[in-house]
Amino acid sequence: MREFDPRVRYCGDFYGQGAGGEPLPELLTVANLRKILTALPGGVVELGCHPGYGDGLKTPYRQERALELGVLCNPESRRVVTELGYRLCRFDELGIIAPFAQAS
Repeated sequence: MREFDPRVRYCGDFYGQGAGGEPLPELLTVANLRKILTALPGGVVELGCHPGYGDGLKTPYRQERALELGVLCNPESRRVVTELGYRLCRFDELGIIAPFAQAS
């Protein structure tokens, strides 16, 4: 979405591997998600992530996908998002919330 609307900030920090592809599962926690979201300047944010089940996938990010899914589906993550003033939405809703993004 970030390529189509300059009001959307992209954050790719919620990722469980290092630059060399080494697994960093300790980064995929609710506490780290809170740290990432707290550091953002606000507005509309696209959190780049790859949640899912890696069974049968031929990708080096297979195990981390399941960890991401676990964190993002954790009720504590929803509380963090709400507490920090974010509202989860779909891309097609950006026309509704985009005016608020400019107030950052």
